[in-house]
Amino acid sequence: MKSLSARLRGWFGRGSAASYCPDFSSSTSIERRIGWGREIDLSAPGSQEDFPPWTRVLFFAYPTSLRTTAEHVAANWPQWRLRLLERVHSDCRVGLVTYGRREECLGESFPWDSLAQGPGEDVLYAVRPHRFAFAPRLALAILYGAPLEHTLVATLEGWMQVASAGDSKLPYLSNLVVIQRFIALSWAWAFLTAKRGDEAHGSAAEHTMLRILEADARFLATRLGKSYPNNHLLLDAFAGWYIGLLFPEFVQEAGWLERYEALWLCELARQTYEDGTGFEHSTHYQEYACEMTAAYVILSRRNGRPVPGWVVNRLERMLAFQIDLSESKAVPLAIGNGTEDPLFPLDIGEGWGCAALRELYRALFDPSLSPSPQEDPAVERAFWLLGGKLAPLPTDPKRAQCFKPYPTGGFFIFSEPDAGARLIFRTGPAPDKPLMGGHMHADLLGIYVNVAGNPMVMDAGTYTYRTRPNCWPSESPPWRAYFAGPEAHNGCAIRGVDPLGLLERDFRDQEVAARVATTRRVAGVVGAWVEGRIESQNAYGGYCRGVIHVPGEYWLIYDHLPEEVSVEAASFGLQLVPGARVEMEAARRLRVTADGEALGITFSEGLQVSRILDGSLAPLGGWVSRCYGELEAAPQVRTEGDRRLTAFLLEGGKGGMENCSLQVVQCQKGGLAFRIICGEQVDYLLLGPKEALPGVDIWGIHFEGAWLWLRTIAGVPVMLRWLEGQVVKCEAMGLFLEAAEKTQALELRHSNGGLENPFGSLDGFSISWPSSGLSG
Repeated sequence: MKSLSARLRGWFGRGSAASYCPDFSSSTSIERRIGWGREIDLSAPGSQEDFPPWTRVLFFAYPTSLRTTAEHVAANWPQWRLRLLERVHSDCRVGLVTYGRREECLGESFPWDSLAQGPGEDVLYAVRPHRFAFAPRLALAILYGAPLEHTLVATLEGWMQVASAGDSKLPYLSNLVVIQRFIALSWAWAFLTAKRGDEAHGSAAEHTMLRILEADARFLATRLGKSYPNNHLLLDAFAGWYIGLLFPEFVQEAGWLERYEALWLCELARQTYEDGTGFEHSTHYQEYACEMTAAYVILSRRNGRPVPGWVVNRLERMLAFQIDLSESKAVPLAIGNGTEDPLFPLDIGEGWGCAALRELYRALFDPSLSPSPQEDPAVERAFWLLGGKLAPLPTDPKRAQCFKPYPTGGFFIFSEPDAGARLIFRTGPAPDKPLMGGHMHADLLGIYVNVAGNPMVMDAGTYTYRTRPNCWPSESPPWRAYFAGPEAHNGCAIRGVDPLGLLERDFRDQEVAARVATTRRVAGVVGAWVEGRIESQNAYGGYCRGVIHVPGEYWLIYDHLPEEVSVEAASFGLQLVPGARVEMEAARRLRVTADGEALGITFSEGLQVSRILDGSLAPLGGWVSRCYGELEAAPQVRTEGDRRLTAFLLEGGKGGMENCSLQVVQCQKGGLAFRIICGEQVDYLLLGPKEALPGVDIWGIHFEGAWLWLRTIAGVPVMLRWLEGQVVKCEAMGLFLEAAEKTQALELRHSNGGLENPFGSLDGFSISWPSSGLSG
C-alpha cells in the first residue's frame, strides 16, 4: 500500500520530500508595478509602452469601480456589509472556523506552525487556513472602512515566517493549495488597491500580499501541469492562464499564456462531458470547473481575447446542470466527494456556490431565469465575479421543465414545477465514457427527492476522506467506507459488496468496477420513464431500476434484481433529512414530514420496511454530513423484498393515497405493469417491451406502445395518457383507442361532457370511450 505521503502527493498534486522554503525578499521592480489595474487611456499615443504590462490587462473590475461598487453595496445591500463585518469580527475576535472546528483568532498569534489535523489524521483541517479564504473577507472589510489592516498584515507576516522557516509542508503542500491562495490574494489585493484609490504608494498589506503572490508564482512555475489528472490538473492549467493574463510580470517563459490556455482548453474538454456533467462524478468538483470556466469567459471578454464557441456552449450546459440540481432555492445536491471549499472565496459562506452559479447563468445566458434567494451569501460571489452587476430581476420568470436529462453524466430530473417538487434519478457513469473514479460514491441508480424546494430524500454527504483504521480511535466505525459506499445511498445495497469496488484507500482507483446503461428513456409533456441497468462483473451486474413520472400525481420506482443475487442479500435505502419524522400509516405505507412538508411512500406487495436507522452504530446507518467534517443523525428507511421485482410509489405534499395498494407484474417480452388501487380509484401503468409487438396484455387491457397511464373510477376510464403509443383497448371498460401511427404523446380527459387532448388534435384517432358517449 502506498504511504500517506505518497497518496497526498498523488491527490494534492506534485509534492516534494522536503518542505519548500520560499524567498519573500522584496522585489523593487514588482513593487513599482503595484499600481496594476488603474483605469488609463490606452488609446493615447505611446501609452501602452509607458505603463507596465499588467496595467494593460483588466481584472474582473477596475479598482476604482470596486471602490464605487463597495459604496453601492453599503447603501443598497447593507445586510451584505453587515454580515461580512460580523464574519470578519468572528474570524479575528472569536476564531477562524475550519470544517466546523474553531481555530485561534487571526492576527499575529495565529498558530500557523501548530494547526491540528482533523479526525482520522485528516490533513485538510490543518491545511485549509493556508488557502487564505479569509484574506478577501478582511480586505473587503477594510474597503468598507473596518480598521483591520494591522490584523491582516500580522496574519500574513506570521504565515510568511512559518513558510520561510521550511519546517512545515503545509504552506506549500500542493499546487491546489497554492493556487487557491493565489486566487484569494489576487482578490484581496484588488480590494486593497481600490481602498488606496489614487494614492501613489501601496499599503503595507498590499506590499506583503505582492511578495506572497510573487513567491507563489515562482513555486508554481516549475510545477504546473504535473498534478494528478483530475480537477487538480484542470486547476493547474487554469492557474497558468490566470497568472499569465493578470500577472505577466511574474512570468519569465515566452509563450506562457498561450501554452497554458491550450492546456486549459484541452483539459476542460477532457474532464467535462458534452451534457455539462463532469468525468469525476462529483458535483463539488464540477462546481470547481464551473467557477474556472466562468472566470475564463469573463476575463477573456474583458480583455478582448477570443473565447472558442464550444467553451461558451459547454459553460452554459455546466451551469444549467448545477441549476437543475439545486433548483430555485439553490440547495446543493452533494453527489460524490466534496469539501465545499470554493475557488473564489468572495462570500462569507465559504461553501457551496449554487446561488452564485445560478446568478452567473442568469447574467451570461438567460436573465429570464428566476433569481437565487437574495439572502444566500453565495449571491455575493457572483456579484463580484460579474464586476458588481447581477442580471436584472425578470418580470416573467421562466417556468421549469418537467423533465431534464443529463444522460452522459447519468442524471435525470423529473419535476413538478407548480409544486416545487422534483425527483432526481442518479443512474451512474455511462458505458464507454472516460471517467476519473477517485471522487465517486457508490450512488448508482439512487434517487433524491425535494418537496416544495426542501430536500426530503437526500445524499448522505462525505464527512471525511480518511480511511486508515489506525488513524482513528479503535471504536470508530469505518466512516469513509460508509459514506462512500452503497449503504449510505438511496439505491440497492447487496450485502458485503460495493458496486464500484472495495474502497481500500482514501480514494478510489481511476477506473471503477461498474457502469450504468440507460436501457429505456421515454419522455414527453404527459410523463416520463427512465430505466438504468448496472453493467459489472460483480453482484450488481444486471440490476435494474426504473423511474416513472406521472406529472401532477406521483413518481413510481421499481427494482429488478438479477437472478444471481439472493433477495435476502439485497436491501434498499432512503436517507431522509435530519429532523424528519417517519410515521407508519399502514403495513406498506409511510408518511415522512419535514419542514412543514410531507412525502408519502407506498410499497408494493413483497416489499416491506425492515428497519429505520437514526444515528445507529450497530448496524451503521442513519447518518448525514451536510458539510465536510460534520456528522448528524437522520432517519434512514431500509426495505427488503421477498421477490426480485418490487416497486414503491412517492407522492409529495397533497396526500390522498393513504389507503392504497401497489401491485407489480412482469409481462411478456420485458413489459411491466403496475396497478395502484385506492378504493374505487384504480390507476394502471403499463410499460411496453422494446419490441413494439406484441405489446402488453394484463388485467384485460391491451396496449401497444412505450408508456400508458390509465385512471379509472368504479371501473370507468376518466383519464388516459400515453407516450409513443398507438393502440389501447379494454373490452370490460368499453375502451378502444387507436392512432393511425405511433403518437409521441397523448392525453385524453373529460371536459364539459366530452373528450379533449390538451396537447393536440384527435384527428386520425379511432375512439370508443364509455363515459363520454363518444365512438368513432
